[in-house]
Amino acid sequence: MDRHPEVTLLHHAINRGKGAALKTAFTWFLENRPEQLGVVTVDGDGQHKASDVLSCAKAMLETRGVVLGVRNFDLPDVPPRSRMGNKITSLVFRLFCGIKISDTQTGLRAIPAASLPAMLEVSGDRYEYETNMLLQMKSRQIPHGEVSIETVYIE
Repeated sequence: MDRHPEVTLLHHAINRGKGAALKTAFTWFLENRPEQLGVVTVDGDGQHKASDVLSCAKAMLETRGVVLGVRNFDLPDVPPRSRMGNKITSLVFRLFCGIKISDTQTGLRAIPAASLPAMLEVSGDRYEYETNMLLQMKSRQIPHGEVSIETVYIE
């Protein structure tokens, strides 16, 4: 018996990486849910709250742009390595790519259906895919915004 018929579980026979998984999901979505307005990606590590997912989805529907759920790296609970890594990558994106993003490593992203074909053209099958998505947004002039989300670190 299927306990959650509203859920479609997609998987690869072997681990092909996060980028490959996202591309598989985006392809499935475009082929099977053409009436839907977009998708929300959420990391599987428990760091994103349902209320933040909903906030990002609502912002995407209002703006019709990509919405990134961004964490506050200045909080005292944030590990120094995470704080420094994000500050450096945000600065690099601003200086060298001309795109202002507060949290370049967020996995909480709301993406309108209209932007998904461009995301399928992004190179990379592993974690670099998410960085390349941001670069694609810049090169394709895909509008984006940010929603502040709760910063959760699980030990």
